[in-house]
Amino acid sequence: MSTRQKLINPTQTHESPVIDEPIAMLRDVNGNGRFEGSEVFTYTKDHLGSVKDLTDANAELKQRYGYSAYGSTKLEKDDSHSSNKFIENPYAYTAREWEQETGCYYYRARWYCPMMEKFISEDPIGFYSGDFSKYRYTGNSPFIRNDPFGLQSMSCINKANEEYLEEVKRDVETVKRAKEEAERILKEKQRIEFYKQLDEALKESFAREEL
Repeated sequence: MSTRQKLINPTQTHESPVIDEPIAMLRDVNGNGRFEGSEVFTYTKDHLGSVKDLTDANAELKQRYGYSAYGSTKLEKDDSHSSNKFIENPYAYTAREWEQETGCYYYRARWYCPMMEKFISEDPIGFYSGDFSKYRYTGNSPFIRNDPFGLQSMSCINKANEEYLEEVKRDVETVKRAKEEAERILKEKQRIEFYKQLDEALKESFAREEL
């Protein structure tokens, strides 16, 4: 590790199911050879673990990251008119190492190209990954899966998200049942109105015959 950069990442262990979770970074942005309090930067991330924002020690936003569905990365300053350089940060999409020159990401076993929406080499474990394509990224499900080792994708939906999705499904079913009930009531009203009109028509017909 470079003496000019130190990453604070206590949760990155082989035992943890979340292996890519950088928390903070010390970066010698002043170039004076030592770390100062103002050179501590922290990450905010989304459900995929992708870095969204980089903030300084005062919790002020310094730069933000935007992504396409498959991870093409756009880096923006907090102040677009600022003359300050971007803060060098190795992590971005799914908290993997980003090579800005090519836009590609290092996923340990192989490199991933978000512009192509696939890995640039075959899966080392072949079809044992469970995917019939040896190049496809996360089985074409980049919103809910990632592939930290470049070998086999895994779900990013935790228990809370699963509960939320189940709640949404229940709400959808409730709305569906309410709609069906409304349609049933409407049809019943239409049926009653039809027989009412039919009854009135028959009465008028009988009245004319009596005359």
